[in-house]
Amino acid sequence: MVVFDEANDFLHKRLKIRLLIILLDIVFLSYMLKVLL
Repeated sequence: MVVFDEANDFLHKRLKIRLLIILLDIVFLSYMLKVLL
């Protein structure tokens, strides 16, 4: 059970990092659009 909890926590960290990267991409793209337009 402990190993499962650790793996679950690892997956949650991976998901949070993935979401942060997606948010940064969206902010960067919107910024580039504002600069270009």
